[in-house]
Amino acid sequence: MKIYFGAALAQKEEYGEYYDRIVGVLEREGHEVLLAHSLESYEDAKKTNNKERAVIHQKSLELISECDIAFFEVSFPSTIRIGYETSVALERKKPVVALYLQNKESVYFTGINKEKMFLSDYRDFDLEAVVREAIRYGASQTETRYNLYLSSRHIAHLEKISSETKIPRSAYIRKLIENDIKKTERKVKTNN
Repeated sequence: MKIYFGAALAQKEEYGEYYDRIVGVLEREGHEVLLAHSLESYEDAKKTNNKERAVIHQKSLELISECDIAFFEVSFPSTIRIGYETSVALERKKPVVALYLQNKESVYFTGINKEKMFLSDYRDFDLEAVVREAIRYGASQTETRYNLYLSSRHIAHLEKISSETKIPRSAYIRKLIENDIKKTERKVKTNN
């Protein structure tokens, strides 16, 4: 999977070891880690001009769109950029993993109650296990795009239903599949 990783550059001196360990686990598990920049420190970031910052910002947004899961290290104090990127990822329906060092939780992140959000603390000794658990959670929340060909009759029916019920066509198709799954599950239970 492609996993975007974001962390507060301003806190790299304090939490940089954890950032590196998180990225290391993601890579060892066989995932492609997407990073918006390669700046070594907050001081490096302050030396960039507005044009360079705009390029980094745009690249972050593109990578968040491209990723399967967005991982963030959010130990307090985090930054507005991490809060913003987290919000962007959630708006784009990406599974979001937000990890923080025990007793360093951010009030902002603990207030987010979204289905696709995995928020967890970690300790020095269990970071790798927490990251692996978070990967499993994120993978369970990913969606797969599925293209299919429909006859004009099927399309006309979908258009009619969508117009009458104000339900998007894709939501209607998903609802049909969910109903069929439930029907199949009931059938299996009655046969057992």
